Amino acid sequence: MIIDQSKLKKLGTFLVTELSKELLAQGHKATGKLINSIESDAVISPDKATLQISFEDYGIFVDSGRKKGGKKVPIQA
Repeated sequence: MIIDQSKLKKLGTFLVTELSKELLAQGHKATGKLINSIESDAVISPDKATLQISFEDYGIFVDSGRKKGGKKVPIQA
């Protein structure tokens, strides 16, 4: 199977756009740092194609939130 790198890059651009839209729709734009950090990278090797999506480390917490009834954020932090 031959993978077209330009198509994989288009998919990456589409996903970055959709992830940004979703963060905005959920009201997660305080400074815009997380939204602006979302990037995609198409990596093609002889035996596979990989699309890597990266963003600021704290994005995982924005996505998953905190547990119901969990501790509040310490004010000192």
